[in-house]
Amino acid sequence: MTLHSLSGGRPVRRHWLCLSGALALCGPLAATATAGPAIPLRAAAPTRFACDFGIGFDVAFVRGGAWVTTSNGRWLLRRARSSIGRRFASPTATFILDEDRAALVGLPGGPFLRCVASPRGGPRLRPAPQV
Repeated sequence: MTLHSLSGGRPVRRHWLCLSGALALCGPLAATATAGPAIPLRAAAPTRFACDFGIGFDVAFVRGGAWVTTSNGRWLLRRARSSIGRRFASPTATFILDEDRAALVGLPGGPFLRCVASPRGGPRLRPAPQV
């Protein structure tokens, strides 16, 4: 297929191919950009949570969610509505943060009981055992 230029000179086949190629490359990029909410790959510095029995986990907050890392793996939990503190959830797990106290349910590596945030750069804190 040859298209003629408006000036009546050379055919514009070459320009048409370049334009169609550029549009073909833009299609997948546009689909990727609108596929879902963007979550940055780089998260804020993780916060360490220490729980009873010497068990702990790390949480790194990202826009719209939190990466939770236990001894058995890493999971992305999405921000969810909460009447208390900040809540992040997936179909199988829930993490709730209220000031420096935390609850984590549904992930392997626990049980995560009476968890508190460790201060940055300080020793890991363990809640006092309750009698």
